[in-house]
Amino acid sequence: MAFKEREPVRTKIVINNKIKEEVILFKYLGNVISYEGEMVIDNKFNNILKITCILNNVLRPQKTL
Repeated sequence: MAFKEREPVRTKIVINNKIKEEVILFKYLGNVISYEGEMVIDNKFNNILKITCILNNVLRPQKTL
């Protein structure tokens, strides 16, 4: 995906005379890369929530009687 100012523009990518598929988003090294910022922000927020829940369960103070 290419951009003209702030608007995405469809482009054709050709490598070795083969047209490559154009995608809206893809995952690279655990990060979602997208030209639609909302999707990326939502994904990062959900990951933070998952990590927070795991940490709360692991680091919960021990109850003593």
